[in-house]
Amino acid sequence: MHHTMWERIIEHTRERELYIFSKYRGFMSFEGQVDISHILEPELCLIINLNFHEDIFKNSFSKMEFIMAMDYLDPKIDELHIDTLNVDTTHAKKPIRANSKGKELYEAIKHERKERLIPVTSEMDKQFIEQFSRKYDHSGNEIQSESKDVMLDTRIVHKIESNSPGTIVFTGFKTDYEILASSITAEIMGYYSVVISDATSTYSERLFFSSLELMSQNLEVIDTRDLMKIWGYDQ
Repeated sequence: MHHTMWERIIEHTRERELYIFSKYRGFMSFEGQVDISHILEPELCLIINLNFHEDIFKNSFSKMEFIMAMDYLDPKIDELHIDTLNVDTTHAKKPIRANSKGKELYEAIKHERKERLIPVTSEMDKQFIEQFSRKYDHSGNEIQSESKDVMLDTRIVHKIESNSPGTIVFTGFKTDYEILASSITAEIMGYYSVVISDATSTYSERLFFSSLELMSQNLEVIDTRDLMKIWGYDQ
C-alpha cells in the first residue's frame, strides 16, 4: 500500500508516541500526554505565592480570572493542608557590576515601557480590586526575598527544603518576570515546577501568554480547571 509523505510522518509520530508510552508507562497516558496527577498530590506540593499586593494586582490585566482562581485555590489549600510560602520580591536589589554603568537607568526605561501596557481600570475592575484587597492581599505577612528569582535566595531555599516538596507550584505576580524566572530555576534545581496560569497575571495579555508559552516548553503550565480534576471541586 502506497503512503503519502504526510501519512508516513503521522505513522512515524504515532510509533514514537507508543515508544515513549512503553518506556514511561505509568507516567504517560496512552495518547502520549504527560499524566501530571501524581506530581500534584497535596502532600508532595509546596505553593509559593509571589507578590500578593493590591498595588500590583490593580495593574494586572486578568483580574477576574485571578479572583476566580483564588476563590477555588484558597479553601482547597486549607482543606488539603498544602504547605504555602508567601513571598515578596518587590524590595529585591540586583547586584551592582563594575562594568554595568547606567544599568539602573536602562532598567527604568524598560520598566516604563512595560507600564505603558497597563490597562485602564473599569468599574468592574474596581470591584475585583476591592475583593483582592479584602481576601488575598498578603502585604506585611510575607518573607522578603533578596532576589526577583526566589529560588536564588538561600533563606527561601532553606525554607523550601525544610518542607521536602517534590513539586513547587507558583502563583502570583508578575507572570513575565518573577514567576517566569523562579519557576524555571525551580525546574533546573530538580523540582517538578508547576505554574497555575489563571492564578498569575501581569500588565498585558501579550506579555502574559508569551510568558506562559515559554514556560510550557520547560515545565508544567496548568489552570484551576486542571486542578479540579485532581483535587476535586466542591459545589
